[in-house]
Amino acid sequence: MDAVVKFKEYSSFGGDIRSIWRAGARNIENFIVYFSLCLLSLGATPPPPADGLIEAGDAALRKFLPVVQRKTQAHRLELGIKPEDDLDHLTLGKPFEPHFLPPDSIAKFAPGDKIEKFLIPTGQWYFPVVSNGRAACLIAVAKMPDGSWAPATMGMPELAHTWSMVTEAWPAAKGFTPLLIIVPSRLQFFFTVPQAAYPNLTQLRIDAPSPNPKALQVLGKADEVIKQLREK
Repeated sequence: MDAVVKFKEYSSFGGDIRSIWRAGARNIENFIVYFSLCLLSLGATPPPPADGLIEAGDAALRKFLPVVQRKTQAHRLELGIKPEDDLDHLTLGKPFEPHFLPPDSIAKFAPGDKIEKFLIPTGQWYFPVVSNGRAACLIAVAKMPDGSWAPATMGMPELAHTWSMVTEAWPAAKGFTPLLIIVPSRLQFFFTVPQAAYPNLTQLRIDAPSPNPKALQVLGKADEVIKQLREK
């Protein structure tokens, strides 16, 4: 999918996680497996983030930048950093936390239910890295068992761009809070908009041609999408 820079401090999730990122996490399957293993390694539903999330993002950016500066231009491009991007003027956008929709939740869903009641937070938060007005890539931070925050990864420009299209289609300024959803059993991304007029679940095709905000305003009906997930 794309290159990823990781920090060795973020190592408590075990060798399987590290091996995935050593391989580059270049496809959507590895990315989703990574999230799934993170949750299993924690052994429980992660708690809501405490104070310090924004500071953790800023600290992660400061730690990653020297690493990125030592990379070749080709590797920077894989991370989402273009030649015209000024590394000294990168900023962070609004963080978001992906959620899981596990198989038992798919089985329990009933027509008319809201998807968000079945979601499990991943415990890892992503910040868009903004350069020249665009989401260049993502930086992730994770809450560790001792309560501290640790930088996890930097990269995934396709997901950064796609999610920026979602938030443009459903802006916070109008009261919308779209949620990124991972369905591990299908190795797929979806999103839901809790404030929409009806329960919804819409697939995101990260590796496909980039969606536009207008197209993303057309939401899938949760009942129909869940039915499809059960049939596969």
